[in-house]
Amino acid sequence: MDGTVYLFHPCEDLQSGKSWKRVDKDIWVTRLDGFGWVSIDSEGNINSRPWSIAITEQGDVPPSGEWVSKKGDKSYVYDVVYFGP
Repeated sequence: MDGTVYLFHPCEDLQSGKSWKRVDKDIWVTRLDGFGWVSIDSEGNINSRPWSIAITEQGDVPPSGEWVSKKGDKSYVYDVVYFGP
């Protein structure tokens, strides 16, 4: 809603799978056993995940659509979209 965009680029695999790193901060999107696709910080804390896609329905890349994040006592909902080729 506010026009904020965060860019992620493919990086070295974390947790033995595909991963993407946010270009401006140490935040990664990776797949964790038992959680599916999540974003994590440099300490391994989960800070966001897909909102309404079951782990069993998540594919080989992070699902597009609504994700929810938690920062302190606040939560945010945002859209994950893919750009480029």
